[in-house]
Amino acid sequence: MKFLDKLPQYPGCIYVIDELWLPEAVSSVSVEDVVEHYIRFNQQRDYDVLTGQYHYITILNRNADGIIPEIPKGTTYRELKALLDSHVSRKNLIVKPDFSELCTEFYDLDNNANRQSGQSFCFDYGILYGDYQLPEEYKIYKTDCRTKEQEIDNLLGYDLVLIENSPRNHPDAADDYMGDPYVALMGSSVIGGRYYEFCGPYLPIASLSEFDPEKDFDIEKMWEED
Repeated sequence: MKFLDKLPQYPGCIYVIDELWLPEAVSSVSVEDVVEHYIRFNQQRDYDVLTGQYHYITILNRNADGIIPEIPKGTTYRELKALLDSHVSRKNLIVKPDFSELCTEFYDLDNNANRQSGQSFCFDYGILYGDYQLPEEYKIYKTDCRTKEQEIDNLLGYDLVLIENSPRNHPDAADDYMGDPYVALMGSSVIGGRYYEFCGPYLPIASLSEFDPEKDFDIEKMWEED
């Protein structure tokens, strides 16, 4: 899986794929291991899980504290990802349908042990580690990203997105305030060719392709959901 080597994995984690708790997940030692179990589980039932929707993988780290550590001044967003990794108790991944590429990770962390407030984080692996060309801001692109996980509110089946930030923060930029700490695209779903619905930072750069309004636009399809 492309970029999987950039994902630190810790002993004792539990894995959930597409909201399915596999018995083997408890004893799995890596994402690769649980993906292998998942594919075999579905092949035995004649389910094709390697095409169509992007996969949503949750990693539960029972040994992590779930709290944002002290962040030194001048920390870049690339360094921030590495600094936070061992503290994440629940990390969510978006992976390509054929498991060929790890696209995005996102999670929440608390500010302190009182759990009264926290912060959301999102990192796009294609932006951090890939050679993708960044999309233009305020331009419409096609996306093939679909997931079964409905809480990812920008991946509900629309074909087009209007890119607003590309990305929200550059990986090697430093921001001591760390407001909206996303190294990810920000944009909106295009509905009916004329309406934009804010969709947040979860859209993988790996899912985008160029959009030609003269040959690609199908207004009827914009109202369809998977």
